[in-house]
Amino acid sequence: MPKQNAEMVAVTALGQDRPGIVRDVTQVLWRAKCNLHDTSMTILSGRFAMILIASVPQSQKKQLQKGLAALEKKTHLHIDVSRINRSKKANNQTPSAIVTVIGADHPGIVCSVAKLLSQKKANITDLNSKILTSKQKKVYVMIVEIALPAKMTLPSLQRSLSHLAKRLRVDIQCQPLHAHRL
Repeated sequence: MPKQNAEMVAVTALGQDRPGIVRDVTQVLWRAKCNLHDTSMTILSGRFAMILIASVPQSQKKQLQKGLAALEKKTHLHIDVSRINRSKKANNQTPSAIVTVIGADHPGIVCSVAKLLSQKKANITDLNSKILTSKQKKVYVMIVEIALPAKMTLPSLQRSLSHLAKRLRVDIQCQPLHAHRL
């Protein structure tokens, strides 16, 4: 939890991938006495993408802005800082299941799975996908971490996903993330 005199911010950084980006960005935050809370970083088609949630002391906000502006100029990263309003209704759901999708690549897979999960009130907490290419075909692989609503059971969700899998002509599996949520 951030200190009373600290502000929560989201820092995003996008740019051409290269070694040292994580070091460079986090060093600026560390020098501004920021505390990291949640982070996500990945490489997408040679592009680096990061989002960090951090608390920054009020007295260090200008140092953070100057440090990130200098880093942006030096590295050609696109860096953005957004203030996060603290809400009593923050959606900090704990993920309870993993959905995997594997099949021939075609448009609409992500949208169809996301639509079904939304209809079932399952919240997507993380989603990663890749197209794996072999000599014969392109295979789409998607891994979705979800938080199930209290009244949803994994078997009932798996039944709905099985119907969708047939329609999309892909394999969809759903596994518990925590044994106690069976």
